[in-house]
Amino acid sequence: MWWNAGEPTGDLNRGTWYYGEIGLKNKAQATYHVIVKFKIYTDVSLTTNDIKITIYDEGAGQWIDLPMTVVTEGGRDILTGTWGPPAGFDVGPGYNKVTPFYYMFEGSAPVNMWYGFEAWVEQLP
Repeated sequence: MWWNAGEPTGDLNRGTWYYGEIGLKNKAQATYHVIVKFKIYTDVSLTTNDIKITIYDEGAGQWIDLPMTVVTEGGRDILTGTWGPPAGFDVGPGYNKVTPFYYMFEGSAPVNMWYGFEAWVEQLP
Protein backbone atom coordinates (compact mmCIF):
# COMPACT_ATOMS: atom_id res chain seq x y z
CA MET A 1 0.00 0.00 0.00
CA TRP A 2 1.36 3.44 -0.88
CA TRP A 3 0.47 7.11 -1.45
CA ASN A 4 0.29 7.36 -5.21
CA ALA A 5 -0.49 11.09 -5.37
CA GLY A 6 -1.63 13.95 -3.20
CA GLU A 7 0.14 13.16 0.07
CA PRO A 8 -0.74 16.12 2.30
CA THR A 9 1.99 18.69 2.94
CA GLY A 10 2.01 22.23 4.23
CA ASP A 11 -1.06 24.15 5.32
CA LEU A 12 -4.50 22.69 4.67
CA ASN A 13 -7.62 24.83 4.88
CA ARG A 14 -11.07 24.07 6.23
CA GLY A 15 -13.79 23.70 3.63
CA THR A 16 -11.41 22.82 0.76
CA TRP A 17 -11.43 19.45 -1.01
CA TYR A 18 -7.95 17.93 -1.43
CA TYR A 19 -7.20 15.16 -3.92
CA GLY A 20 -5.22 12.02 -3.16
CA GLU A 21 -4.60 8.50 -4.42
CA ILE A 22 -3.81 5.32 -2.49
CA GLY A 23 -2.37 2.31 -4.29
CA LEU A 24 -2.56 -1.36 -3.36
CA LYS A 25 -0.45 -4.08 -4.99
CA ASN A 26 -0.07 -7.85 -4.54
CA LYS A 27 3.39 -9.12 -5.55
CA ALA A 28 2.73 -12.61 -4.16
CA GLN A 29 1.48 -15.73 -5.92
CA ALA A 30 -1.53 -16.23 -3.64
CA THR A 31 -4.92 -14.54 -3.48
CA TYR A 32 -5.78 -12.77 -0.22
CA HIS A 33 -9.18 -11.68 1.08
CA VAL A 34 -8.49 -8.32 2.73
CA ILE A 35 -9.90 -5.15 4.15
CA VAL A 36 -8.16 -1.78 4.25
CA LYS A 37 -8.36 0.06 7.57
CA PHE A 38 -7.34 3.60 8.45
CA LYS A 39 -7.17 6.04 11.32
CA ILE A 40 -6.89 9.82 11.52
CA TYR A 41 -5.67 11.56 14.65
CA THR A 42 -4.21 14.75 16.10
CA ASP A 43 -3.26 16.10 19.54
CA VAL A 44 -6.90 16.72 20.51
CA SER A 45 -10.09 14.68 20.20
CA LEU A 46 -11.85 14.52 16.83
CA THR A 47 -15.50 13.99 15.90
CA THR A 48 -17.07 12.55 12.76
CA ASN A 49 -17.98 16.13 11.79
CA ASP A 50 -14.33 17.20 11.54
CA ILE A 51 -13.14 15.39 8.40
CA LYS A 52 -14.88 13.99 5.34
CA ILE A 53 -13.41 11.44 2.89
CA THR A 54 -15.01 10.35 -0.38
CA ILE A 55 -13.54 7.62 -2.61
CA TYR A 56 -14.24 6.61 -6.18
CA ASP A 57 -15.81 3.14 -6.31
CA GLU A 58 -14.78 1.79 -9.69
CA GLY A 59 -17.28 -1.08 -9.56
CA ALA A 60 -20.23 1.20 -8.79
CA GLY A 61 -18.92 4.00 -11.03
CA GLN A 62 -19.57 6.65 -8.39
CA TRP A 63 -18.08 8.58 -5.48
CA ILE A 64 -18.90 7.19 -2.03
CA ASP A 65 -18.49 8.88 1.35
CA LEU A 66 -16.46 6.78 3.78
CA PRO A 67 -18.18 6.37 7.13
CA MET A 68 -15.93 6.96 10.10
CA THR A 69 -16.21 5.93 13.72
CA VAL A 70 -14.83 7.65 16.80
CA VAL A 71 -12.69 5.47 19.09
CA THR A 72 -10.58 6.45 22.08
CA GLU A 73 -6.86 5.83 21.75
CA GLY A 74 -4.14 7.34 23.91
CA GLY A 75 -6.64 9.39 25.90
CA ARG A 76 -8.10 11.18 22.87
CA ASP A 77 -10.83 10.44 20.34
CA ILE A 78 -9.59 9.50 16.87
CA LEU A 79 -11.40 8.64 13.64
CA THR A 80 -11.28 5.13 12.19
CA GLY A 81 -12.83 3.50 9.16
CA THR A 82 -12.48 0.98 6.38
CA TRP A 83 -11.79 1.33 2.68
CA GLY A 84 -13.64 -0.97 0.31
CA PRO A 85 -16.51 -3.41 0.90
CA PRO A 86 -17.18 -4.10 4.60
CA ALA A 87 -16.93 -7.85 3.92
CA GLY A 88 -13.51 -7.33 2.31
CA PHE A 89 -12.33 -8.02 -1.23
CA ASP A 90 -10.01 -10.38 -3.04
CA VAL A 91 -6.51 -9.28 -4.00
CA GLY A 92 -5.10 -11.83 -6.42
CA PRO A 93 -1.62 -12.20 -7.92
CA GLY A 94 -0.75 -9.15 -10.01
CA TYR A 95 -3.40 -6.99 -8.32
CA ASN A 96 -2.32 -3.37 -8.77
CA LYS A 97 -4.95 -0.67 -8.31
CA VAL A 98 -4.93 2.99 -7.45
CA THR A 99 -8.02 4.47 -5.78
CA PRO A 100 -8.67 8.21 -6.09
CA PHE A 101 -10.19 10.03 -3.14
CA TYR A 102 -10.90 13.50 -1.81
CA TYR A 103 -10.68 14.67 1.79
CA MET A 104 -11.85 17.85 3.47
CA PHE A 105 -11.40 19.37 6.89
CA GLU A 106 -14.88 20.55 7.83
CA GLY A 107 -15.80 23.68 9.79
CA SER A 108 -15.42 21.96 13.15
CA ALA A 109 -11.92 20.55 12.46
CA PRO A 110 -9.33 21.75 14.99
CA VAL A 111 -6.93 24.30 13.47
CA ASN A 112 -3.20 24.88 13.92
CA MET A 113 -2.69 21.16 14.54
CA TRP A 114 -0.71 18.42 12.83
CA TYR A 115 -2.77 15.46 11.66
CA GLY A 116 -1.73 11.84 11.30
CA PHE A 117 -3.17 9.39 8.79
CA GLU A 118 -2.34 5.69 8.91
CA ALA A 119 -3.70 3.00 6.62
CA TRP A 120 -2.99 -0.72 6.53
CA VAL A 121 -4.33 -3.95 5.03
CA GLU A 122 -5.62 -6.84 7.14
CA GLN A 123 -6.23 -10.33 5.82
CA LEU A 124 -9.72 -11.72 6.52
CA PRO A 125 -10.73 -15.38 6.76
